[in-house]
Amino acid sequence: MKLPPLRAVQYFEVVARLLSFSRAALELNVSQSAVSHQIRLLEDFLGERLLLRQGRLLSLTPQGESYFEGIAAGLSQIAQSSEQLRGGGEMRVRLAVYSSFAVKWLIPRLAGLRQLYPELDLSLEMVAEDPELSDRVADCFITVSPHGRGYCHDLIYQERLFPVCSRRLLQQICGEWPEAIWQLPLLSVQSIYKARGEDWQR
Repeated sequence: MKLPPLRAVQYFEVVARLLSFSRAALELNVSQSAVSHQIRLLEDFLGERLLLRQGRLLSLTPQGESYFEGIAAGLSQIAQSSEQLRGGGEMRVRLAVYSSFAVKWLIPRLAGLRQLYPELDLSLEMVAEDPELSDRVADCFITVSPHGRGYCHDLIYQERLFPVCSRRLLQQICGEWPEAIWQLPLLSVQSIYKARGEDWQR
């Protein structure tokens, strides 16, 4: 198995994530020409164009997008494994999660999690809206968003939405259900679906 130049792979991951040579150079603490050189080296090794440069705009080619998805999880795993060894077995995980989910489901279960994994150092980033999928925000995310480039995902559960009302109201509209419900004021969670009433439509 012939590995690609690993520094070039690392540089490509940063460029693909930020879609910017200059910001990648800042994050890597190297010159912009060094970043360009490593990207050319990787493209030569693979025999494929990974990035499209159109003036100041930078985008991934289909091959670049596929390659980025393949390598990002691997590099993250290497970094985590290395960090665990350097930390003497300590596992540090930053988890971004919706505040409501954290308070009502996750936090009551943390004591049990700590008993199972006493070496786990978990920090919570509680958010009201979908967090940006970025390692600057967290290592792991619990979100309703579709998975992002460079992240693997597991389905926790399928959400099932259903209407709730008082018994008295239900008796009033019983014979006219479900049309009558649209004449009533509906409480809607706009932050999740980005549009008022979209949770009711779903």
